[in-house]
Amino acid sequence: RADLFTRRDCLEELQRVLAYRQFAIEPARQIELYAAYVARAHCLPDADEAQLTFAASLPKCKDRDDQKFVSLAWDAGAHVLVTRDKLVLGLSRKTPLRDKLAILTPERLQQFLGSTSP
Repeated sequence: RADLFTRRDCLEELQRVLAYRQFAIEPARQIELYAAYVARAHCLPDADEAQLTFAASLPKCKDRDDQKFVSLAWDAGAHVLVTRDKLVLGLSRKTPLRDKLAILTPERLQQFLGSTSP
């Protein structure tokens, strides 16, 4: 079973990404995709002071805009963060992330899930 987690700042990023020209997604379809994601995701509250303090100790992503996804995964207690972003994937080898959070491409996750099915 997989649960999706998000936060307000991550949802704002999703809206921006859905509108990127290179994806050529029609505005009506962007709304559908966004609504479908929101309906399935658990929306966590904005990070509190303690979470922000701890997040400062997590490995830093070179693209500051992506740090929110690492912090969200950590705060949610996620076991896996799925991404294609090479800079985020590179964080998978750093402590404390490597001990608690697998950072995988969608393809790698699919391979892993396929290898664990009965």
